[in-house]
Amino acid sequence: MAQFSFKNISKVYFGENTPAVNNVSLELEEGEVVGVIGPSGSGKSTLIKLIGGFIPSDEGEFFYENKNLPPVEDLLIPGFEGVKYLRQDFKLDPNDTVGRRLKFALRHYDEDFAEERYTELIELTQLGGFENKLCKLLSGGQRQRLALAVSIAEFPELLLMDEPFSQLDRGNKLRLINALRDYLSENNISSVIVTHHPEELFGLADRIIVLREGQIIQEGSSNEVYFNPNHKITAELFGPVNWFPNGAEKNYGWRWEDTFLYSSSKDGLKEATVKDLSFAGKTNLYTLKMDESILHAYSEKKFANGQIVWVDFDKSKKLNVRI
Repeated sequence: MAQFSFKNISKVYFGENTPAVNNVSLELEEGEVVGVIGPSGSGKSTLIKLIGGFIPSDEGEFFYENKNLPPVEDLLIPGFEGVKYLRQDFKLDPNDTVGRRLKFALRHYDEDFAEERYTELIELTQLGGFENKLCKLLSGGQRQRLALAVSIAEFPELLLMDEPFSQLDRGNKLRLINALRDYLSENNISSVIVTHHPEELFGLADRIIVLREGQIIQEGSSNEVYFNPNHKITAELFGPVNWFPNGAEKNYGWRWEDTFLYSSSKDGLKEATVKDLSFAGKTNLYTLKMDESILHAYSEKKFANGQIVWVDFDKSKKLNVRI
C-alpha cells in the first residue's frame, strides 16, 4: 500500500489557458525518494505545491494510507499534516539567528531531546560555529542549509524540496547530498525533490519523474532515465548530445562524453576536422565538423585547430529518442 497517493491532479492558474500540471498521478511508498526533473516551466514546482497541500488543485484526489486528505480550502494553515516544504525562498526571518530559528522549530519537544536534536541537525547541515549569526548575514548556501534543518526538525512523513542544493558550492553540495541520503533512509522519510540539475539525484532518488508541459513523459530509476531516455528533451536534461536524424520524428545520438577522437584512421571511423577547442579541466572540449554535422567531444588528447581526426562512439550508449 502506498503511503501517499495522488490521482489525476491538474492545475490551471488564473489567466492561463494551459494547465501547469495536467492529469498527473503519483504514488509514494514510505521512505521512497522521488526526483522530479524537466525543463523550465514544465510544472515541477507547481506539482510539489499541489501534493503538499500548499495550493488548491482544480482536479484530482489526494490520499494518505488510502484515506482521503482534506481539500486545501479547508486547511487553516496551508500544507497537509506531516508534510514539510523546503521552498526556494527559504522563508527565514532576517533578524533571527541560526540557533534561535532552529530551537523554535524544536519547541514542541522536551528540553533534553530538543537539545540532542538541535546538535544533530547542526552537524547534519554543517552549521556549527554559525549558531549566533543573523540569518540576514548568512550566505545563500548557509540559509539553504538552515532552511533544510528547520524543514526536517520535526521528522516529517513527507519532505518536499524545491531546488534544495542550488546555492551550495560543489564540495558542500556533495557532502550534504550524501548526509541527506543517509538521514532520509535511517528515518524512513518519504521525499520529493525538484531540481534543474539531475546529477544531484544520482544515488539519492529511488525514482525519477520527467515532466514536460505539466505531464509525466517518463519515470524510472536514475540509471533507466539516463541511459534509456524516451525523448530528446529528457536526454538533454542530463547534458548535451551529438544528434543525428533518424526519420521524421526520431533522433539517435551519443553524449559528448561518449564520443571519442583518434589521430589515425581505424576501420569504421569517420573523418572530422577540429574547428575549435576549449579547456575543460581534465580534458579539452573539441568542436568538430563531420560531413555536414557539427559535433562536440571531450578528450584528454591534444589536437590542433584544423587537424583531421577520426571519430568513434561508445556503441553501448547509443540513445534512440523521439523528438
